[in-house]
Amino acid sequence: MVTINDSNTTPFQYLFDEDNNFSFTTISLTDDPFATLEVTLTVTNGTLTLGSLTGLTFTTGDGTEDTIITFYGSLANVNNALNSLLFNPNHDYNGNETLAVSVTSTVDDGINPPIITNASQNVSLTINPVNDAPVLTPSGILTSIADEDTLPVGAVGS
Repeated sequence: MVTINDSNTTPFQYLFDEDNNFSFTTISLTDDPFATLEVTLTVTNGTLTLGSLTGLTFTTGDGTEDTIITFYGSLANVNNALNSLLFNPNHDYNGNETLAVSVTSTVDDGINPPIITNASQNVSLTINPVNDAPVLTPSGILTSIADEDTLPVGAVGS
């Protein structure tokens, strides 16, 4: 039976500041070592990049900067991919986000009917707002005035 694990001190709950990537290092799967796993990861306010692409077959996305990734692989390869899974929120996005994790495990010994189990877990992400520094965007052409440039008293500059 496939299990989604999180060794974070507050499992499946993460908090970080906007405009920063977040790397998951505590999410893993437990299953029969001979299982083939299909994993779907989904976010709506950013993109995901897997920590490793080795040994994976993709049906949705390619594992790099995707909002939805669906891939197949062995337990070891899937756990390598989940290690250092990177979430990159949309620029200036803050608020709540959910990383949806869905896993289907298939164990096939070649003799008996395959054993198929499913697991899903939502991971809560809270992205704190950050006070962005103001940016001056000129609306026209700026010219410089040297200290030597003077106008007669009472004259109006143009």
